[in-house]
Amino acid sequence: GEPVFVPSKATGKTLAAELPGPEKGGRVLYPASAKARTEVQGGLTARGFACTRLNTYDTVSATWSAAQHEQARSAAVVALASPSAVKTWVEYVGAVPAAACIGE
Repeated sequence: GEPVFVPSKATGKTLAAELPGPEKGGRVLYPASAKARTEVQGGLTARGFACTRLNTYDTVSATWSAAQHEQARSAAVVALASPSAVKTWVEYVGAVPAAACIGE
């Protein structure tokens, strides 16, 4: 089916600001990464929601082969889609010559 609500921007801060409600006693269960920032639950709580965060997963760095390290070092442009991807890249490779990133 179709989503009931889509925020105007795909960020936790915007989601917390635009989520409809709450009605009296509105409650939200927020499943998140153990490493997720606190913008969603903090923003919802500030708006009057009773927000319970449930850490449902954790991100860990993958192990790379020598060939993957070489491939990474030779990349001209890197597309990064999460803070943990940036952190792992910097740990394994160092600076990025050019990067395309999503998020803020």
